[in-house]
Amino acid sequence: MDEAKIAKLAKWAQAEVRALIRRVEEAEFENEQLRATTFGDEGSNTYLQPYDDQPVLLPNNGLVEYRLGYGSEDRVQVHVDHRNPDRLEIRGLVGIKIYPAASNVVMVEIAE
Repeated sequence: MDEAKIAKLAKWAQAEVRALIRRVEEAEFENEQLRATTFGDEGSNTYLQPYDDQPVLLPNNGLVEYRLGYGSEDRVQVHVDHRNPDRLEIRGLVGIKIYPAASNVVMVEIAE
């Protein structure tokens, strides 16, 4: 809401609208700070990429774990290989199968 529209409101409403605008700005700033500092370091090579939002930084070289099945061991862990930062290490808590799906895609599943 622009200032001209706010000026046409009653004084109490103007104060309320301005207070709400300040609260939104503060919340947006806190959200940006939280994303930048709580989850990971600026320049981290690991982040969560939501489809409709900004990436969320995770700790650099962070281990990401996915639960693929129903058992407590049916999990796969992925992280950047510490010995060779140009590749990923994919580790299953139990046996896993990896299938090529395309030249740039692989599928991972828990081995039966």
